[in-house]
Amino acid sequence: MSKKTILLSDETFHQTFLSSYKSIIFVDPYLFVCIYFDKTRKKFIYFFQQNSEIPFVIGEIQRFLEINYALSAEVEKHIIYSTPYVHCVPAAFYNENKIDSFNVLFSNKNKQFVHKSLWNLYLYYIPQYNYNDYLSSLKNTKIYSHIHQTMMQAYYYQQKFKAKDIVAAHLHNKYFELVCLKNNVPCLINTFLYFNADDIIYFIENVVQSLQIKKDNLELILSGRFSKKDELLSKCKDLNYSYKLADFNNRYIYSYRLNELLSHQYSTMFYLPYEDY
Repeated sequence: MSKKTILLSDETFHQTFLSSYKSIIFVDPYLFVCIYFDKTRKKFIYFFQQNSEIPFVIGEIQRFLEINYALSAEVEKHIIYSTPYVHCVPAAFYNENKIDSFNVLFSNKNKQFVHKSLWNLYLYYIPQYNYNDYLSSLKNTKIYSHIHQTMMQAYYYQQKFKAKDIVAAHLHNKYFELVCLKNNVPCLINTFLYFNADDIIYFIENVVQSLQIKKDNLELILSGRFSKKDELLSKCKDLNYSYKLADFNNRYIYSYRLNELLSHQYSTMFYLPYEDY
């Protein structure tokens, strides 16, 4: 089993100041990331990553939280789940007393969860692994599905390129998220399973054609688990897509230590939840 650990810490980070930080914790069966944001300086100052070739067990998740000081009740925790099992529900159809009323959306019977997101939408999701009961028991914690972060990233680029349509794709292990904005309006938010770059480009091309988005008015934003030499990028060029690799959100400051990261692989983790905007 191959595991890789990354730890990047600014000199200003210290556990005695935990109450002045906000943590963003990404939980995937094969990847755990803990980031600290200094609320006073508006600066990201700490990054920890642990990956694995087999799914983490609860004990490992607990240990990662402990060694990164995140079990402390004074730490404000925003936990982000990676899961392909997500559905968007407009606020007009949402009833907080009937969360289970949308069971028909999912083919399995696992417990589902819900949180509010951008554009007056509620996101129903089922975790890939049963980490939710443990993580939701932690004090000072809010939990979100990762597609919420991809939506935030699409919104960020929509504000940056106001005259452009936006297609934002974020790649996870074996599935990817796709968020499409046409004429500044969200028109598709979905997840797709994939095995190779051909699958990804097929779904993107199909969505662009179905929504009648013109490629010369399109910003294709790519982020997630791929290298700058990935086959996906050459296939985008072959189909005349002018793509951009996502960068860090420029409304915040970043420790120089984070310059060691490939920004497109972690860009979605540096968006605070919509309540903070």
